Amino acid sequence: MHPCHRLLFAKMRALGGGRPSVRHSRTAQAPRLSNFPKLVWWTLSGKVHRAKRLRAGMVGGNLSGVNAIGIAAHNVVKGMERMRELFADERVRSSISPEEAANKCVIAPISVYRQATAGGTVRGGCPFSRGSLFVLNIGAASRHFGDRRIAFLEDNWSRCPAAEWVPATFEGVWSRARSAGEAGSIGSLTAAK
Repeated sequence: MHPCHRLLFAKMRALGGGRPSVRHSRTAQAPRLSNFPKLVWWTLSGKVHRAKRLRAGMVGGNLSGVNAIGIAAHNVVKGMERMRELFADERVRSSISPEEAANKCVIAPISVYRQATAGGTVRGGCPFSRGSLFVLNIGAASRHFGDRRIAFLEDNWSRCPAAEWVPATFEGVWSRARSAGEAGSIGSLTAAK
């Protein structure tokens, strides 16, 4: 199990999300699998369906939530990999705070989907109806503005529930690694149980 998955799933269990695993996460991603024989076997055996059901149970059956869990797990791993790169640079390691390190390591999804629960108008007078689907390109916006609040949609009705614990986890890992003072500490700390 990748050390970052261990951190992510521990937090999800603490939030009452059941007992997810990397195996279930990978299985639920099966449709993207490039190994066709494995894809067929996992689908016919019901393994993919069971893994998706586990994920769905973690988010009350919300299909957007099922998708978000997979994206979040991958983005936390990418963030930890970015942290390892930052930490390897002695100058950076000694000059930035845990909060700054976390801000640099939060990775927004490329885009998120939101469905209107009521009709309305978009700024500029463009009307939309209930059920309209919006694609928000928050990855580009987050990179452009360098603001983690955009990555988690913190100031919006659709705020990501990970907005507090992902940055707190990154800050904690950075602080512990700096205390240990070794360039390899990010990997060894995230591997700790």
